[in-house]
Amino acid sequence: MADEYLVFDRDKKMLAVKKAATTGGTSAANRLVALSSDGKLHSSLFPESASQYTINLPAYEDLSPGDFVNIFDDSGTAKVRKADASTSKPAHGYVLSDATAGSNVTVYFDGHNTQLTNLTPGKYYFLSDTTPGGVTDAPPSAGISQKIGVAINSTTIDVEISAPIDLGSGGDGGSPAAGCYGVFGGGEGASVTNVIDYVVISNTGNASDFGDLVTGRKGLAATSNGTNDRGLFGGGNNESSLLNTIEYVTISSPGNAASFGYLGAEKEALAATSNGTNDRGIFGGGYDGSNRLRVTEYVTISSTPTVNATTFGNLTEARQTLAATSNGTNDRGIFGGGFNAADEITNTIDYVTISSPSNATNFGDLTVSRYWLAATSNGTDDRGIFGGGHNGNPDNTIDYVTISSPSNASDFGDLSAARYALAATSNGIDNRGVFGGGNTTEGIVGTIDYVTISSAPTVTASYFGDLTTARRNLAATSNA
Repeated sequence: MADEYLVFDRDKKMLAVKKAATTGGTSAANRLVALSSDGKLHSSLFPESASQYTINLPAYEDLSPGDFVNIFDDSGTAKVRKADASTSKPAHGYVLSDATAGSNVTVYFDGHNTQLTNLTPGKYYFLSDTTPGGVTDAPPSAGISQKIGVAINSTTIDVEISAPIDLGSGGDGGSPAAGCYGVFGGGEGASVTNVIDYVVISNTGNASDFGDLVTGRKGLAATSNGTNDRGLFGGGNNESSLLNTIEYVTISSPGNAASFGYLGAEKEALAATSNGTNDRGIFGGGYDGSNRLRVTEYVTISSTPTVNATTFGNLTEARQTLAATSNGTNDRGIFGGGFNAADEITNTIDYVTISSPSNATNFGDLTVSRYWLAATSNGTDDRGIFGGGHNGNPDNTIDYVTISSPSNASDFGDLSAARYALAATSNGIDNRGVFGGGNTTEGIVGTIDYVTISSAPTVTASYFGDLTTARRNLAATSNA
């Protein structure tokens, strides 16, 4: 037998057959070890220090190899059951063997889950909200969202279980609010970074890691095609040179960015917005290393890479470190503030009809001239807000406009602290705007504030959470 071996019995002075140990314990002392039926050593054969990422627990229900499991308290006894994103049973580990209810099973907390099928290598997987114990490459839209890890082949996930995010049931009681995910990308802390964070805009809390930009950069701009779920990051400065590259992400699926295409020139300190699901993104203004720019250019966001941006028109004045937002499919984009070609801080707001390439038209003025500000809106509900910035000192002003009605901005309220070089996004008509990162008088911060965009003035922003790393000169967008 493969699990038996010969020993010399000194008392009887003859050979004897002894069974090899396949599991640990005192009864296995002084015996040779054999592999289990799966061709591996059982975890109980190792000292506790060597198996600190496993635990043996009773199964509450029948389990299958590869199931991700939830540890819970059953009348004072820790047990495991199938994890389920739809019923707020987050995954804590996984099993590699089957188990019947009541029997013990080894739970793994790290490493490789090799008992899966039909995976796509390189994709991130999430706990399923339709198959208890299973995974999905599409983040759930209700219940909880929990990243499990990345597929390294068709049957294996490299497991790195993230903390669950409570998505709630959404405003209609059945699905989460549109634009649930906001992403913040790039910027600079101690140095230029390629970090992308994400938040669930409807739920306060710290940001989670989303992935990385292809190239770390500061002074970039971001926009998206709304609920069609593609976000773009374009332009910027990687400390060695200015960039004209555009990268894209699928906002609801955390992962690294991929190359999308190119702007017409290398530049930083630009702004971007879009007409949402109508699929046109526009980038405007910026600095090319010699001059402040007035050019605007556009791309079709859902296009298959590689894409070259096309000239759209010109802003009313050349400027850098401006901000932009829009009223979504209602098709108006606005660009506000900045530092102009005359070395002046400006309060100018321009507007364009995003579907019709042409030069921008004067919209009105901000309440305070400033640059390095951020902007967002509640989409087709038509209110745009501009927050923070620098006017000789960090500024905490938030002002608002009705995007479809050209006029001067009005006072909306204040950020929790004066800061500049921040970024903003929102969950659209679900009406929450978030401002993240930036520079205060105390230094670079990771603070995220939020406001209800439709609120009657005057409003003071509330604390939402923190980015994964403090930074300034970043960009943000969402799938609203």
